[in-house]
Amino acid sequence: MSTTIFETEKGIFHFDLQDVFASLQEHSPRDPDAADLVNILESSSSKTRRLPGEKGFFGYIVIDLLSQEKGFVFCKNCQKTYLPEELQFIPIGFGESPLRVKLSRKGGILRKIFGRKIRRAGMMGGKRFECPQGHELISMITWIS
Repeated sequence: MSTTIFETEKGIFHFDLQDVFASLQEHSPRDPDAADLVNILESSSSKTRRLPGEKGFFGYIVIDLLSQEKGFVFCKNCQKTYLPEELQFIPIGFGESPLRVKLSRKGGILRKIFGRKIRRAGMMGGKRFECPQGHELISMITWIS
């Protein structure tokens, strides 16, 4: 079984090559960076394929795969390896999806009709994964409005 390794300053992520290809295929029609990563992975013939750390787009693939509970990660702070189900998922910003934004505004119907109109600033959100000891492993902004 072939493995893909992606290393950041906080962790080393290991995934099955087939899972990586499946996730990249989902993204490749929308993003040329995904097609570029497919070419890099296909050009290597070794059993363990390392992606360069500067390939920041792969962070989104890491987030997807960890959300699907695939692969494992080595935390550089703890010096321990963790499975995805052991990690702590934390939504960042306004949440993991623009469809589930949590706004904390109180007021009744009259305030909404006659109150000052508030112009909302742009929002963004994303996902973060931490090891069980609370060390951040990866954090990505996944949407901006």
